[in-house]
Amino acid sequence: MNKILKAMVTLFVCCILFQSCYSYKAFKKTSKDLSVGKLYKFDLTNGKEFNIIVDSLDQNSIYGKVNKVSVKIPHSEIKIIESGEKSKGKTVSAIVAIVVGTAVLIAALLTNNWI
Repeated sequence: MNKILKAMVTLFVCCILFQSCYSYKAFKKTSKDLSVGKLYKFDLTNGKEFNIIVDSLDQNSIYGKVNKVSVKIPHSEIKIIESGEKSKGKTVSAIVAIVVGTAVLIAALLTNNWI
């Protein structure tokens, strides 16, 4: 029972640490087709990647924030744009994993079968 419980706790911790509620999907729109206030992932020609919430756009650049720091990305430096959307499946999976994991831990503690 202890090995099973250790495996379940490890799985639970991995689910929490490696889950993300966002999915990124590449699209073939130009950088001029972006919407202000939405989340996008940009792969640049210099190899850098940014997840940005777009603040504003102009003819030559995209302005947004990365970790609360304002950035300017010229259209000419953008290689790939991916739109970030909340994934209902990932969000529900994370919630279910947390609830099930918590129930298993509480049951293990109550039955004194703790690791």
